[in-house]
Amino acid sequence: LFLRLIHPFSIKEPLKVQKNDLQEIKALSLNHNLFPLIYTQLQKYRNLISPEQIINDFLEESKGLYLKSVALSAQQESVENEIIALLRNRGISSVVIKGNQIAKEIYDDPNCRISSDIDILIRREDAVAVDSILPEAGYIVEADIPLIYCLSRIHHISYHHLGNKMPVEIHWGFGIPYFFKLNSEEIWNGGVTSESGNGGLSPEMIMIMLLIHHHSHAFRELKILVDIMWAMWKYEDVID
Repeated sequence: LFLRLIHPFSIKEPLKVQKNDLQEIKALSLNHNLFPLIYTQLQKYRNLISPEQIINDFLEESKGLYLKSVALSAQQESVENEIIALLRNRGISSVVIKGNQIAKEIYDDPNCRISSDIDILIRREDAVAVDSILPEAGYIVEADIPLIYCLSRIHHISYHHLGNKMPVEIHWGFGIPYFFKLNSEEIWNGGVTSESGNGGLSPEMIMIMLLIHHHSHAFRELKILVDIMWAMWKYEDVID
């Protein structure tokens, strides 16, 4: 049932569960950071799952945990909007990638996926300017690593806010440059659907980002693999 719930294809036939099944599914979903997806899927298919009382009890007793992830997503979205607006007011284009944007774009549900941080994409040429703008708004560099090192060796730099402690990663690429010949200009030229602050990555660029992201995590994260699976389903008729 866990595997049925994490894939994007509709469940059409009735299913029977026991209380222990749901507790095991809950443990698996928490271990793989997939609990919000499992919860929303159980809500979606609750009429097909019996006994009715067991599934209703599980959803009710797990509601607090689900709402905690919803609250975090809402807080992250608020911070994302603030940073996007802050940079836009200084003439810098940026878009949100991963996290909430993936939840909305691929899963069509902003509350079914949780992320540990905020990921914002800029042009590489704007990194120095952003590195001076964010501290003015209360963000400080996460580690004592010079920006020039990050620009030459990796694909992002990490900050956190002094007040809300929210971790933020500013990206100009998707993966370590030595592994992937994909530069900032190639991502932005046709890979970004809008620069208004309300846009995001094109379907093709989302697929590229997710595949590189999976590589960056050494192919260990089931959560990213699930993202890739849902993206393939979402874009089946869009991408050749």
